[in-house]
Amino acid sequence: MLFPCSVIAQSIIRVDVKSFPEKFVFLPYIQSQGDFYVSAMEFAEILDVNTYKDDVLKKIVLYLDGSQVTLSVDNPFIKIGEKLYQIPLPVKEYRSEIYFPVRELIAALDRYLPGDYTFDQNERTLEIYFGGIINITGLTVEQKANGTLVHISTSKYFGKDLIYWLDESKYLLNVQFYNGKLDTVQMSSTETRDLVLRNTAVQHPEIASITFRLSRYVEDFTVTESPQGGEVLISLVRAKTAQPVVVPPSANIRNIRAEELVAKDKKEWVIDTVVIDPGHGGKDPGTIGPDGLMEKDVVLDIAKALGDLLENSELVDSVVFTRDSDVFVPLQERAEIANKSGGKLFISIHVNSNNNTRIRGFETYFLRPGKTESALEVLEVVQRENYVMNLYENKDPNRELTEEDKIVLSNVQNAFVKESEQFATLISEGIDRKLDWPNLGVKQAGFLVLWKVSMPNVLVEVGFITNPSQRNELKTSAIKHRIAEGIFEGIKRFIEEVRK
Repeated sequence: MLFPCSVIAQSIIRVDVKSFPEKFVFLPYIQSQGDFYVSAMEFAEILDVNTYKDDVLKKIVLYLDGSQVTLSVDNPFIKIGEKLYQIPLPVKEYRSEIYFPVRELIAALDRYLPGDYTFDQNERTLEIYFGGIINITGLTVEQKANGTLVHISTSKYFGKDLIYWLDESKYLLNVQFYNGKLDTVQMSSTETRDLVLRNTAVQHPEIASITFRLSRYVEDFTVTESPQGGEVLISLVRAKTAQPVVVPPSANIRNIRAEELVAKDKKEWVIDTVVIDPGHGGKDPGTIGPDGLMEKDVVLDIAKALGDLLENSELVDSVVFTRDSDVFVPLQERAEIANKSGGKLFISIHVNSNNNTRIRGFETYFLRPGKTESALEVLEVVQRENYVMNLYENKDPNRELTEEDKIVLSNVQNAFVKESEQFATLISEGIDRKLDWPNLGVKQAGFLVLWKVSMPNVLVEVGFITNPSQRNELKTSAIKHRIAEGIFEGIKRFIEEVRK
């Protein structure tokens, strides 16, 4: 994706590379719709890191903090090492150079690389500390009359990111700091005494872990953190007799292991936002019936009815439309709207057509390219939708996804295939209960409108505009509202099953 021609370099960002004392430099940026973008090559030069650029594939690799960070033009997915991560906005091209959205990429680097990366858009400052800033700074063990006190010094408040549990069978006390960084040598060499035989500190990519080996069972323990940060205090109370540990309910233990915490953080997924995508719009009418009925109008009415049902329910907090009027919205922008809004479910609504005017019914699709496209009827629908979308975006309407596109798409969507299939099935069943039309089933296909939408996603072909009886019914508010009710029922059942 190119920036609008009117976009020019407007100002500079101050970059403070803390790995190099007194290194303050300035990095030009360009602004597009409120978002700051900088040249990936200039960014690499400032940090003095190696790069590899492929002008044919329009991608660049930055060698940052021991990892390869790959950015590709027109793509909201970045690759760090061998893993793909999504950022809300895509990488773009400007004057043959690759530009990335500063706030979004820096947040991803700070999360997935060992260093500290902080960007303040209001102040236009970027701070980078390769390898990370240590925020767990010290540890001391103090013997008391009835037990032991452990002091852990910190430079930040961790709050809910501080977790701990007692391993009853191995005399181990585990304390972990999500987004914590420590000096493993310093922590592990701390002098221990009384209940603490020794401690072992380990730095994971996202978690700092300290494990205390205890000399005997403890009767009780508490972990408290000073409200403003600065110290974590662990109080271990010595058991009078050697009994198995019984942790009282009041101990406020979060019994979560390191790998479980990371998995929980990445998989914790509250469905609070639904994105509704009425197909086509504006200069792109979609399918047009012989009487002039346009797909773009039918699907917008259904989308608005669905939005009303969701907004009047207590299922979700917000409903986002890729368009709520007769305007043209490019595919890339639809994906950006969905991802940037924090959407958890994506529903694209369309109307079908066929040369055989006797064919009627509805069908539901979820994204998986290259699986069932050998089926003639599926391939025909996919090619028609993709052709129209490309045509109105001034792209080769016959273009297909490149092999690299398909690899990226497959890797990203694999995480949602199961959920998308379940979502599509429930929507199909919901519509089926509201209409007496033939249910043509749930199918897999590679619609471009679903590409790059990083959430469970479904495309519904609500009927055939080329079938005279269905076309007449699609003109009525009653049928359009019943279709919306069917989709709503599918969404409701999906959310209820996820929340079980």
